[in-house]
Amino acid sequence: MDENCHSLDESSSKVALVLASITLIIAVLLNIILAFTIFSDKKLRKRANIYLAFFSVSLALLAFMFGLDVISIGYNGWIFGNAICKISAYAVETLIILSTLILLWLCLDRYLMIFKINLYQKRFNNVRLNLGSTAVLACLFGVPFLFIYEEIKDKCGNNCIAGINNKVLSQVIFLLEV
Repeated sequence: MDENCHSLDESSSKVALVLASITLIIAVLLNIILAFTIFSDKKLRKRANIYLAFFSVSLALLAFMFGLDVISIGYNGWIFGNAICKISAYAVETLIILSTLILLWLCLDRYLMIFKINLYQKRFNNVRLNLGSTAVLACLFGVPFLFIYEEIKDKCGNNCIAGINNKVLSQVIFLLEV
């Protein structure tokens, strides 16, 4: 890394930004196409596919949110301000949690269908309730990140990072990561 806080030269940085942008655009488009295909075809609207569609929507939103990071890398620092930093961090962390929980529902759904058919048919058959409660849970688990991330100015410019100066907040992060 040179004294200007850049780890790559300018041409390499531009190539990396273009590749990252193309990757994110493809991720958003393909995940939206998958979700649209599942929701538009009645034959595909099975329980496992509904979970898969919502998983792909959460991944598309996550890829879209990573676009802010690509833009900030292109401008050599965070340019969106502290409020967008907090909202972006909350959205990214919440979408990561949501994606993980949806995958867990998908695994539980397949397990119950194969090994516990009575539970599958009686208790866990409301996909809307399962996904709704999952979304609420992910939103609640994401709340601490509103207080953890902040825009910090250092010698290299503005950055949106986890600025943990508080002992309680660092303990919350530790518990969430464990």
